[in-house]
Amino acid sequence: MLAVISLSGVRMRSGYSSTMVPPEVRLNIGMGSSRMLEGLKAFLSLWYEDIAWWRPLRRYIDRQIRAFSWTALTSYLGQWYEDIAWWHPLRARLSRRYRENPWSLLKASAVTIVCLAVFAAALWVALGWLFGHKWVWELDQGAETTRYGVSRMVLYIGAGVVGVVGVLIAYRRQRGVEEGHFLEQLAESARQLGDENPTVQAAGAYALAGLADRSTRERRQQCVDVLCAYMRLPYVTDGAQGIRVSSSVSELVHTRTTQGDAGAEEKVEQTIVMRPHDRATRQTIMRIIVQHLREGALVTWSNLDFDFSNTTFDYVDFSKARFAGSVRFSGATFSGSGANFTEAEFLGGITDFENVRFSGGGTSFMKAVFRSESTNFTEAYFLADNAEFSGARFVGSYTSFAEARFAGKYVGFVSAEFISKNVSFADAQFVAEDSVFQKAKFAGDYADFSGVKFIETAANFRETVFGSETVHFGHAEFSGEKTDFQLALFKSRRSDFVGAAFLAIWSDFRGAVFEGEYTGFVAAAFASKVVHFGEVEFRGEATDFQRAEFTGASTRFEHVLFKGRINFDESRCLGGEMSMGGVKFASDSIPSGKCDFPRRD
Repeated sequence: MLAVISLSGVRMRSGYSSTMVPPEVRLNIGMGSSRMLEGLKAFLSLWYEDIAWWRPLRRYIDRQIRAFSWTALTSYLGQWYEDIAWWHPLRARLSRRYRENPWSLLKASAVTIVCLAVFAAALWVALGWLFGHKWVWELDQGAETTRYGVSRMVLYIGAGVVGVVGVLIAYRRQRGVEEGHFLEQLAESARQLGDENPTVQAAGAYALAGLADRSTRERRQQCVDVLCAYMRLPYVTDGAQGIRVSSSVSELVHTRTTQGDAGAEEKVEQTIVMRPHDRATRQTIMRIIVQHLREGALVTWSNLDFDFSNTTFDYVDFSKARFAGSVRFSGATFSGSGANFTEAEFLGGITDFENVRFSGGGTSFMKAVFRSESTNFTEAYFLADNAEFSGARFVGSYTSFAEARFAGKYVGFVSAEFISKNVSFADAQFVAEDSVFQKAKFAGDYADFSGVKFIETAANFRETVFGSETVHFGHAEFSGEKTDFQLALFKSRRSDFVGAAFLAIWSDFRGAVFEGEYTGFVAAAFASKVVHFGEVEFRGEATDFQRAEFTGASTRFEHVLFKGRINFDESRCLGGEMSMGGVKFASDSIPSGKCDFPRRD
């Protein structure tokens, strides 16, 4: 340090050479510089140790370094490998082919070596052309980019490729170990779920949920399949269909009556093994599933498939649940307090409620969204007090309520939107006190109400918009107190009521507008006490009442507008009065053919 101090006042001039400094001075300077560096190093070391803000960060970095392992790296790369969307179909195809025709170790090694050799040769040639614009064997040995340099680069890249292959092999090995460990945990959790102790059963259900949350999508699906399989086990609710379940009964023979293919009743006997505390276990499972289907779940199960076929539910609350995979409830029974699917979303390929039985307090699909390719309520049986679909949206290719039966107090499709290409209520039966389609909207290609029956119920289609290409009410039957199509808008190209029977006390079409090319009431039977077409507008090219029969006490076509051709050929008024005051016909739409409307004095 003294040498440094003694030279502190010396000013070096430009061009001054270090050789002009005496050797002993240069030695003192070197010794002083070395001591200075050691002092600076000690100071920085103390500063590194003592600064407060650095300590937590340093400890975190140290922990990460100590925790780093090839296992973590391979797990990360493996998860990335699993999540590549475009890779899934190809991987599934390759895996299936490998399982069908597994390779021997010798064959796999030979193929790997050949592939690496071909890759290295191609890379060698490509790099030579890229850097030298020549083939590798034409490169000048003395040039900056030589054959040797290209070869060395190829070796480096090849080593990197081999390293990546090694990581993938390590991942595959680790994946096999994890698969075995997963299967062991899955088996243990399933064993707990099947235990007779309700506490152990609950632990098994939560263990399956935790295992699913930590696993890949395929394994997560396996865990969910186990939970759904438990729900599909035969189960009889306390008091259902007159049955009272006793804790002392180990088996129960349940006899139920079903409709055979020929329409005859068939009795089916089912032996049910009673499991104590089964209801609590089922409620736990459903609570776990629903929590994972709602927005805000830490790990979502929405993209998985759920199979609840033939499941018996005491009560289920799927409100605001999101099903992005296929979901099947075919043959299920909803009893107890009912079923709540309010604002649920069905986005997968299939949504299946075929032959489902809804009983109990109520069934709600209010504001639910059905975007599945197929939404199927065929032969569903709604016995609940209320069946509520108000505000629901059906957007997929096909929506079916064919042969469904609505037998509660109220059925509501108020403001529902049917945007599916094909919507079918064919042969459905409405025997509820009120069946309301008010302000509903039908779009798409085809809306089929053929053979539908409104039996002793008020059918309300007021302000409904039929925008489908074709609307078909062929041979529909409307009975009950009132059939209401007031202010309905038929925008369909073809609106067809062929053979329909209007048997309600009051059939009201007042203010309805038919805009399509064709509107047909061919062979329709108007037997209501009052049939009112007041102020209806038929704006299409043709309106056909051929062979229609009016047998009610009063039939009114007052202030009706016919813009296109109108046909009452062979139609008859066999009942009371017919009023056609204020009817307006376009110049080319005078009724043609023979009709029997007797004059009443």
